[in-house]
Amino acid sequence: KTILESVNNVIGITATTSKTQYKYNEELDLSDLVVTAFYENGTSRVLTDKEYKLNKDSFNSQKRGDYEIGVSFKEDYTVDGITRSWRSVSYQNPCFFASVILNMESIKITKGTSTFLQYSDIDISNWEVEVSYKEGVTEIIKEGYTTDLKEKFPDSSEAKTDIITASFTYNGVTKTATRTVEVVKASKVFNAGALAISETPVAENAILDNFTVKKGYKVAADSQSCGCQAFARSLILDGAGTRDEYSITFDVVRDKKITVVAASQEGSEIGLYDADGNVISTYKVGTNLQRFSFEVENSGTYYIWSTGGVSLYFIGTYR
Repeated sequence: KTILESVNNVIGITATTSKTQYKYNEELDLSDLVVTAFYENGTSRVLTDKEYKLNKDSFNSQKRGDYEIGVSFKEDYTVDGITRSWRSVSYQNPCFFASVILNMESIKITKGTSTFLQYSDIDISNWEVEVSYKEGVTEIIKEGYTTDLKEKFPDSSEAKTDIITASFTYNGVTKTATRTVEVVKASKVFNAGALAISETPVAENAILDNFTVKKGYKVAADSQSCGCQAFARSLILDGAGTRDEYSITFDVVRDKKITVVAASQEGSEIGLYDADGNVISTYKVGTNLQRFSFEVENSGTYYIWSTGGVSLYFIGTYR
């Protein structure tokens, strides 16, 4: 049984101050801070600045923001020579906020991907916006701003170039910046929908534009989608032959990037190989359609080849 049950102990504290907004480089003003302790019997008392502690380490008047200044308090009680303490714990600690207000002057987009491949995801989560203030300071933000990207680029199905506007509003002021975004057209495209459906392995190679599908493949009716692309058929490479079987070969002249849309029920591996069979890169293929990316440095003949059962829907090459 605690002695706190026999004394008029504290049940909580509050902290109030009239100074809540600060200018650049202005010092924290605690001259009218009032910390009050409340007791079980309904009474209260104002604490002296020697009785409570402040956590103001986070306050930085050179950077805009709302800073939480925490207040903590401990009171000791002694009964029959035994001392116990009441102290404010983390979820009870009161606080007050000190807001540093700066004057925004301009913004600009400084980092982030602005070139995307046709049919791939347009992801600008790595964009960084630099905000400049009249006080002479800058900050980098990665969120909190808006863009008209979705209006200009609903998806990446259309290869085009457009100017994207980013907007950031702070303290009643809105500033904008622009950046050119490009969706690069696929130079050469393989789509399994161009092949006739075959439930048995095809004994001859199939040539589609720049792509040669080696014998042993099958084609199935398979309605699937990946991003902004929809597919009606899949090319099934389910053999374990050499690169001259169950593979797709194509020539690269100026293109440097290749994307492949594929899925597998067996967790197989799909890879890009050069004409001599040297591996460029490989991926484990899951059950959901995914877009896999490869990069090549040199022109020449390349192979898409699988170690097992893979359903392949699309190949695109890009400069």
